[in-house]
Amino acid sequence: MVGRAASQPATARRRRTIVWLATALLLLSACSSSTDGESSLADEIGDQIAAVSGDEVDQRTVDLVEHLRARDLESLASAVEQLSITDLTDGNEYTLLAPNDEAFIELDGDESAQLSGDPERLSEILRSHLVPRRLDAAALSELDSVQTVSGKTLRVEAHSGEVSIGDAKVVAADLEAPDGIIHVIDRILTS
Repeated sequence: MVGRAASQPATARRRRTIVWLATALLLLSACSSSTDGESSLADEIGDQIAAVSGDEVDQRTVDLVEHLRARDLESLASAVEQLSITDLTDGNEYTLLAPNDEAFIELDGDESAQLSGDPERLSEILRSHLVPRRLDAAALSELDSVQTVSGKTLRVEAHSGEVSIGDAKVVAADLEAPDGIIHVIDRILTS
């Protein structure tokens, strides 16, 4: 018991460092990309996160991150990489409301500072984009609202073939993911 209590502050510091690095990676990857095959600063920070964490990430999370990156959702992939989708969804199917990279670029300075300075806030925002069940666009458009992993209830509206969730518009729907489905949205659901 004494050894566990002594390791908690070190674990908390390590988690804060990981979240801080993830936030930096998230913001950097939204603003830069490497097209000539050279590693970018974001890649280097990602390597640092892996070195600091030392924790093994579950395969479902690794697969989801690969799917996000394949769909050019690098900013969100960098954030999701720090969580366990299995833990968040209890191993069940899920719907990910995935802000596109433009949504991350549009964050104002105060919001960016809040994310980089508050790991709990970053985690809460990520949880507010995850619905703990699989909902394709047809099922989603039949609902008035959905509840996220964070407990937040988001309004759903469907008009003339367009679907909005909260204050975001779905710009790409029904992208398959490991054990789930992704709907790309045009903004980060912060309020």
